Amino acid sequence: MSFKLGSVAVIVVSSPHVAKEMFREHDLAFSSRQTPDSGRIGDHKKLSVGCLPAVSPKWKSLREILTVHLFTKRWLDASQGTRKKKMDELVQFAKSRSEKGLAIEIAGKAVSTTSLNSLSNTFFSKDFASYDSSISKEFMQLARHLSEETARPNVSDFFPLLRALDPWICKR
Repeated sequence: MSFKLGSVAVIVVSSPHVAKEMFREHDLAFSSRQTPDSGRIGDHKKLSVGCLPAVSPKWKSLREILTVHLFTKRWLDASQGTRKKKMDELVQFAKSRSEKGLAIEIAGKAVSTTSLNSLSNTFFSKDFASYDSSISKEFMQLARHLSEETARPNVSDFFPLLRALDPWICKR
């Protein structure tokens, strides 16, 4: 099944057999993605693995760097100690809160803080958040809002003719 949302063609594949055939026989046709207007801010469409066309030389080059330097068994093994330490801190935080009879927002703040600290320690050797800090809560809210705004479709994504009338695009 296919339909159009403005100028964007959407294809719905309803069976594993058809999906396998599409990705095996027509992979190049379906491997690229349209950069939303939010990806055009700050030249992300030229610099980000998530916004570049998947068949472009720049995307392939960045993807190779990620594959060779970040997503390797050696790198994952080297950062295992940091991940274990951050998980131990989460368990200790949960234990201390439960001993005091206090509620724990596991799915929200606790896991987000642990994830952020695991990443920030891996890349910068420093915690960016703490379980009891209001600054880390503000940072998490900012990250959540940024994700929501980036993911929200813009009318001009579907109707490019309206891009000139869009006040967000005109500011960029």
